[in-house]
Amino acid sequence: MQLTWLGHASFKLKINEGKLVYIDPDVERYAGFWNLLEKADLILISHWHPGHGSLDTIRQLMKDDTRIVGSSEAASEINGCETMAIGQEKDIGWLKIKAVPAYTPRRPEHNARGNILGFVIEVEGKKIYNASDTELIPEMQALGKVDIAILPVGGTDTMSAAEAVRVVELLNPKVAIPSHWGKKEGTIDDAELFRELVEARTKTKVILINPGETTEL
Repeated sequence: MQLTWLGHASFKLKINEGKLVYIDPDVERYAGFWNLLEKADLILISHWHPGHGSLDTIRQLMKDDTRIVGSSEAASEINGCETMAIGQEKDIGWLKIKAVPAYTPRRPEHNARGNILGFVIEVEGKKIYNASDTELIPEMQALGKVDIAILPVGGTDTMSAAEAVRVVELLNPKVAIPSHWGKKEGTIDDAELFRELVEARTKTKVILINPGETTEL
């Protein structure tokens, strides 16, 4: 598998059989990586908020059989979007998705349970946890085995780098990838601090992807 970071919360996941999954695609707001966009088989939207999806980007990704899955708020804004609720699972055939809690208790606009989705994606024998906009929350203890964790480290609308380290200690993934740093919130220093602390305290490998870069998973 290949994972490309399109900036802030936006990712492109290319499965070995050629399928393409996008998570919270919004390239024009923070990165402008239009040249990296390919037609999507599946688009996941954690919530409808700047940096987590835009209609212009989604239109660029659409083909006749593209599926869009997201929160109820996202479904109200995007034609054809299938709604997921916390705890619900979907079997796409070549991939499984589970919607898990994500929220930020210290920020009222991000504190309502169920408005934001995290995703656990099961594909090619691996479980990828995309935490979305969240802090360290009790529900993370029920996630079970996670192979790859994509965690926000910006500290404005999400947890800080130090708090994200605690999530790594809790979940013990093989690989952790910091997100939510760069143009909107957080800096490269936050991502580097996250890597330094994780690798000092755990056996988890941190992959720091720069915007527009691709890494093998």
